[in-house]
Amino acid sequence: MAGAYFNRGLAHKQLEAYPLALADYNRAIELDPRNAKTYRQRGVVYKKMGLYRRAIDDFERAIRLKPDFALAYNNRGVAYKKLGEFAKAVADYTRAISLDAGNAWFYNNRGVAQKNAGQYQQAIEDFNHAIRLSPENSAFFGNRGNVYARLGQNFQAIGDYDHAITLNPQEASHYNNRGIFYKRIGLYPRAIADYGEAIRLTPKDSTAFFNRGIANKHLNKAQDALEDMNRAIILDSRNPGYYRNRGLVYKNMRQYPKAIEDLTQAIFLKPDYAEAFNDRGEVRKITAFFKDGLEDFSRAIALDHENAWYYNNRGETYTKLDLPREALQDFSHAIHLDPTAVVFFINRGNVYRHFGQYQLAFEDFDQALKLDQKNPRVYNSRGEMFRYLGHPLSAMSDFERAIELDPSFAKAYVNRGMGHVGQGQYDPACRDFQKACDFGDCAHLNSSRKKGDCK
Repeated sequence: MAGAYFNRGLAHKQLEAYPLALADYNRAIELDPRNAKTYRQRGVVYKKMGLYRRAIDDFERAIRLKPDFALAYNNRGVAYKKLGEFAKAVADYTRAISLDAGNAWFYNNRGVAQKNAGQYQQAIEDFNHAIRLSPENSAFFGNRGNVYARLGQNFQAIGDYDHAITLNPQEASHYNNRGIFYKRIGLYPRAIADYGEAIRLTPKDSTAFFNRGIANKHLNKAQDALEDMNRAIILDSRNPGYYRNRGLVYKNMRQYPKAIEDLTQAIFLKPDYAEAFNDRGEVRKITAFFKDGLEDFSRAIALDHENAWYYNNRGETYTKLDLPREALQDFSHAIHLDPTAVVFFINRGNVYRHFGQYQLAFEDFDQALKLDQKNPRVYNSRGEMFRYLGHPLSAMSDFERAIELDPSFAKAYVNRGMGHVGQGQYDPACRDFQKACDFGDCAHLNSSRKKGDCK
């Protein structure tokens, strides 16, 4: 009788009628509590339902009853991987391999766990072994391609993705993975084409729509991106990442109320979503709701206090609220976390200038230029510090460099003009003030004309 329940449970499992399958396996176990295969099959159903701890309990019972049960070790490894316990997963796959070294899937599964644990070379070795055992299995090539992509070995990655598609051109995940690779290296049109093929093969898979939306966003195709994000959300309305990224599309489209609505929904679905708090803070900063933005940035920092950009963004908001000391503290913390971000030094330099600490401001602008020698606004700012510190020739050199980099930079023309005035050179000063006026800043030209210094 137990066998009949077991077999009907298998049929229900195949039909994805998991509650019915569980009921049959439960009855089979009542009738025959020593059958390892029944525990394993019930564990598989629990795993399919996302009940990974219950699945692990059943796989352990199966192993106790049958210590050489390779499939049960493999299944338990899959459950551990789903829980992010990669070391335990690798140990189980290794045990399964020791019991059945000819099963290519055991090597593949261990390779996936190794990849997730950041052990990329070991992962490649496992995928190589799986491919040697089963060279016609497209999934193994796709998985190895994912590792090569992580390692930046683009030639090998694209070779594996192409071969996976050749072996199984009807497998949507291969196109999706190749699309992710193309997106990563900036080949967005190719990525979009691959996502489109994945969508054609599996039109109810939200992932491909979402990924294509991201690629369209990178190409500044806001409407196309929005349509893809909408479709992804229709297919999976519980994914916080979808709402967050649609919110970012709305932000780029300057539809700020809709952006706020989506980012709020992302936070509702995932209350510890630091990125969404930061993004909502950005929108609130743009729309001048500075106090609300400040709360969002503070929440993002509380959730992830190692992200330098969150401190920088809060510092910018403190600046908008005329709280320079708090801003200075945040910009300094951002620099401590990431001393390679140019904007952090620019922002702190501006606060130091506000306090009249020109030497400290100069040092920050100077460091910013060491990181980015093509930024005309930083040359202009450093030039102003040179002038305040009594180095007019160095200041003029910086203003000239700023103009060279951006010939439409009105403020740099004004500053160079003021430098000419300081040297008693009114003709070149007037020419600079005229150029500044041509680009929208006529205040100094009009003032000089009233004084009679310029015609």
